[in-house]
Amino acid sequence: YLSALMYQSTGDYSNAIIAFSEVQEKSPEGKLGRLATLRIAESFKKLGKNKDAKAFAELLIAKDPDSDEAKRARKLLK
Repeated sequence: YLSALMYQSTGDYSNAIIAFSEVQEKSPEGKLGRLATLRIAESFKKLGKNKDAKAFAELLIAKDPDSDEAKRARKLLK
């Protein structure tokens, strides 16, 4: 997760998406998985890939609508 955050913080969003995807696959139902999904959506948005960003944000909202990550995902969709 930390390497994914480093990619994202340096603007390497493509590699961040790959790294966050690995985290998401390992922990799809946990908090870390939700955070990774949110970070994937944010990274896609930074790349200007709004459809992909929306898809991951909506996935997060559908899976756990009351989570803090889902609340942040809703803001991302605005």
